[in-house]
Amino acid sequence: MKRSERIRIIVGAMINIIVFCLSVYCLSTFIRYAIHGNPDNRFRYFTNISTLTVGFIALPNAVLLVVSAIKGRMIYPTFLSIVKFIGLSMISLTFFTVLCFIAPLSSFKSMYQNMRFITHLVIPILVMASYFFLEEKTMFEWKLSMIGVVPSIIYTAIYGINVVLLKTWDDIYKVNNDGLWFLFASLVVLFNFAICLGLYFAKRALIKKLSK
Repeated sequence: MKRSERIRIIVGAMINIIVFCLSVYCLSTFIRYAIHGNPDNRFRYFTNISTLTVGFIALPNAVLLVVSAIKGRMIYPTFLSIVKFIGLSMISLTFFTVLCFIAPLSSFKSMYQNMRFITHLVIPILVMASYFFLEEKTMFEWKLSMIGVVPSIIYTAIYGINVVLLKTWDDIYKVNNDGLWFLFASLVVLFNFAICLGLYFAKRALIKKLSK
């Protein structure tokens, strides 16, 4: 392994450690919300779920990157690559949904201040930058990238059941006006599908370019 390659991998490990620490900080904040009886359950937000997911994937990811740098060859099981891709698709869905839809319709300032600055911007950018530029160059079969859509399917199903059918949750996203929840859920999953394809083929194209 070339020295430049080893440095690249070590920087990737450091980025993952930062992501893990930021996620732990966010988790502690969510717990404080719950302890103080805040009625707004932070664990119901997809943004926060995706933040915690990539945060706790980042720790074993960092360990494997460090081990790879020490041994001089990339040691990275396909299973963990797929799990990491799932987390990447989740945090990317959060990033692009806020950037392209929520912030323009509400307020960029409100979407990127305080804790939201970390969950909506800092962590997603760090995770995507690490994935594309600082980590392994191997890829799994492209069909497996569709597993990245599974969390959004599960989340929209659970959210729809609790908001629309059971009415045990408040409609925190305000999307069920006029009974449009199922249309919204379908669009979210389709958007996530497009993101997964984009992430996968963008990484593959980058690998080919770097391999020349």
